[in-house]
Amino acid sequence: MEYKKELFESYKNEFLKEETKNGKEAALRHMRNLFYRKLKPAYDAMQFKKGDPYDFARVVSERDRSVGLEVSVKVASPKKIIYIFYTDPFPFEELKKKATHREFDDCYMAFKLEYLLGSDWHYKTTKHVWDGDRYTEHVIEKG
Repeated sequence: MEYKKELFESYKNEFLKEETKNGKEAALRHMRNLFYRKLKPAYDAMQFKKGDPYDFARVVSERDRSVGLEVSVKVASPKKIIYIFYTDPFPFEELKKKATHREFDDCYMAFKLEYLLGSDWHYKTTKHVWDGDRYTEHVIEKG
């Protein structure tokens, strides 16, 4: 599947428009809401089992690939998932000047974890393309 540049540009534009009008914190809240509205129906249609790391891997992989992202989602153990983006969904310099990757990524990562896995899961970003790494790696753990 081809990278859906227009989709990701529309997210960038939404952030920049809100940031200009109401500041960064408002723009980040807006993006959390936007990702919730866009991702929730897609995940619901895939009929996942909440809290199941294998279902998380399945639905996140399928959804990301459907919008042209090359990803790898591996369940390392029942309490650990390695989620790697080989494609940067947001390679836009304008966005990088307004928010850190931690701030922006958390807009969709927090939703994915809470909605698909539950509140007892958390993540840390160990590598990120915005920092010059070859890929972005999120290590997701339960507990």
